[in-house]
Amino acid sequence: MTTNELSRPLGTGSRKARALPSIPIRKPLIFVGIAAVAGLGAWIILTEDPLGGEPQAVATIIRRTTPVAAAPNPQDPPLPIVSTPGGGPVVGPGSSSAGSASGEVVIRPVGPGDADAPGAGPGSGPMVIRVPGSPGSDAGGATVRDPDPKLIEQVAGLDLPRVGADGTRPMTAYARPSAAMLDPRPKVALLIGGLGVSENVTAEAIAKLPADISLAFAPYGEDLERWSSKARGDGHEYMLQLPMEPFDYPNNDPGPQTLLTSEPDPVNLERLRWILGRMRGYVGVANFMGARFTSSEGSLAPVMTEIGRRGLMFVDDGSSPRSLTETLAEKTGATARRARVVIDSQTTPSEIDAALARLEDIARSDGMAIGIGSTLPITIDRVAEWAKGLNSRGFVLVPVSAIVNHDKPS
Repeated sequence: MTTNELSRPLGTGSRKARALPSIPIRKPLIFVGIAAVAGLGAWIILTEDPLGGEPQAVATIIRRTTPVAAAPNPQDPPLPIVSTPGGGPVVGPGSSSAGSASGEVVIRPVGPGDADAPGAGPGSGPMVIRVPGSPGSDAGGATVRDPDPKLIEQVAGLDLPRVGADGTRPMTAYARPSAAMLDPRPKVALLIGGLGVSENVTAEAIAKLPADISLAFAPYGEDLERWSSKARGDGHEYMLQLPMEPFDYPNNDPGPQTLLTSEPDPVNLERLRWILGRMRGYVGVANFMGARFTSSEGSLAPVMTEIGRRGLMFVDDGSSPRSLTETLAEKTGATARRARVVIDSQTTPSEIDAALARLEDIARSDGMAIGIGSTLPITIDRVAEWAKGLNSRGFVLVPVSAIVNHDKPS
């Protein structure tokens, strides 16, 4: 019997499942893509920084043409004399120079290409480039030479200074160039000693003191090579301090490796070499204490001979009227000068200022004078302030080597 579908109860029997309506996917995706692009464009327009949040750097590329040297004018003042890496002057016959508005100065001896220039030919010295503000130069562009392997010899594992095969001496090779020696005004120089022992004080002295002030390092400091590199980078020349026997030794002891009148010459020379091997690139040495040792001709003479043989200068602090350093320098072939004023033997600001005024008086009378001081914070502060007004008072600040090397052969 056939069932009438109209009479079948609801919900019974079989029926086909209804298919879901078909929704196209392509259109929504296109819509999402258009919205994303529009949003990104709006963000770029509003922020004006499409790389916001990423590390960025801006570099300026400057193209310079090689400056052309102008024809010399007979009325122009002479160029400053600076030392080449060979130790000799680079301005004079057989030299050329060029400058630029940027402050760059290039001074070079003539080379093989300058066939018509006096002194031209193979073997002419390397050029010296002074660029203000570059590493190894102060703001004025004066460079202090890095340690030269040609001026170093190995002795018992120590790097010791020596005179080069061409006669170059460390006292001239490592000297800070000073055009101010051509200035007719009185000249003053300062040597500040005691660096290398305290890290904070050493950093402060190098940073605060003008580059024309010379520095002296104690041989007992740690990491002296790093500090000497920092000093050179700021334009300072520097020396090593020699601990020498005072009259009240051992109650007043300068430290290990002190040179003593009671020791035989070989012992003192061995101690001297230990001290000289503590760092490199220095122009010379200065005594630390030593009133007894510098007054003993028998003990001092071999030391002065060794210092002269190695091409170093000796700066006497001038504290002992009995010192024989200058007298023995003439006999031994060494080069020595005495400081005229110890600026901080009394350590109040007014007394340091008065000592600096005495140094100026001596320079005004004699034409030039050397003073010496220590790395006391008050000394560094007073010297830095004093140096600011030197020019207005009619004086020129020069490195110690400029006075010591004055009229001496290079």
